[in-house]
Amino acid sequence: MYPMRSLTNSILIAVFVVLVTLATTSYSCSTEEFENQARSCVNSFVDTFKIDSNSDCGLTYNAAVSCINEKVKNCLRNARNESTQAIKFLAHVYKADKNFYCEDGLLMTLANHRQIAQKDCSEKFFKKTRKCSGNFLKKYRKNRGSFKNCKRFFEAKRCMLQAVESNCNTSRWQQAMIADYKHKYNPYCPDRQDPGSHKVGGGAFGRCTQKSYVIKSRGCIALFVHAIQQSSGRHCRSTVNKVLLTCIKKTVKRCLRGTRDTKQLDSDVERSLNGQAIQNQYCEGGYLETLPLDAGRCSKEYFETLQGKCNSGFIAKYRANKADPNLCWEYSMVKECARNMTLNHCSLTDDLKQQVEFVYGDFNPFCKNAKDPVVSNLVPGENKRRTTKTGTSRASSTARGYRTTVLTMTILVMLITIR
Repeated sequence: MYPMRSLTNSILIAVFVVLVTLATTSYSCSTEEFENQARSCVNSFVDTFKIDSNSDCGLTYNAAVSCINEKVKNCLRNARNESTQAIKFLAHVYKADKNFYCEDGLLMTLANHRQIAQKDCSEKFFKKTRKCSGNFLKKYRKNRGSFKNCKRFFEAKRCMLQAVESNCNTSRWQQAMIADYKHKYNPYCPDRQDPGSHKVGGGAFGRCTQKSYVIKSRGCIALFVHAIQQSSGRHCRSTVNKVLLTCIKKTVKRCLRGTRDTKQLDSDVERSLNGQAIQNQYCEGGYLETLPLDAGRCSKEYFETLQGKCNSGFIAKYRANKADPNLCWEYSMVKECARNMTLNHCSLTDDLKQQVEFVYGDFNPFCKNAKDPVVSNLVPGENKRRTTKTGTSRASSTARGYRTTVLTMTILVMLITIR
């Protein structure tokens, strides 16, 4: 017996249950909104193993099911009649069974689909799908918390997609499988999307480029932080509604104007902006949103320590006093720590290096001019930020534990993708 391991597992599961129920709301939700909530439960299941790869999978699966049941309960409380059955069906799909979570790693392997598929697919199809899923399943069962599962899951889906498209006749079942494997949702990746689905600083966002939208959204974030500072850190949630969400809505609508009719655009924007979640994010602190990078590009230390190493000191101070003037300096240190870890622990192309500089640039909503503080005492000939009186970087004093935000306080586009 390993009592300490058992205790650790129990604590992790308890924390898991608390975290996944924090965002529960009582408003009427659509099937799309419920699916997003169900995915948050799946995401938490995956994240539990990133914290401790030896966590008890059965207990973690049970926690995910409890989470989904809670989402169903709250969603159906005020749901429209026409949505009730669809939501119940989606809940059944997402709960699946323990084997699908713990053995199959959430991958649709089609091992149980032979009776359905054999009339539409060749024998080669079944051999191909076994090969497609085999590598992922072997690696997943060995280490459910591996950060390489992001890429492995993506590659397995892509291989399964090719097998279905190439070896099966057109049918309703085939089209359903194609749609499933084409979906970009990937719970193992940092941004919950398949690798390459998002790129900071590139791509279109309606009339705006994604980078220009990010810059515009940063202006909204700065307005919000400055409003909080003026109110001495009080009334955070109402300020989110009055300042941040109002500004973001205007920005999104300007960028997407002309992509659909005005009524539809208003509806899409309102549906995509979850006020409760954004209030929690900005008033309690979220997590350090980093530049999405493939697992094979960075060291294990980067993925395992970046979140805690760079930001716990900042989040504690932000929660204690959102109007603390020292947050200007503290936030610049969080960014520098994240920037340095990315550059030191990852193999980056020139394009990725430029993206790192953009993500962890001089934008700082906690400073009066929304820019990092001017450094006056640089060491001659060196490009270093100011150090404390003891001569050590303020970034090194942050302890592991909480998770806060770099891109969350700077880039809402990673969270809001209305297409």
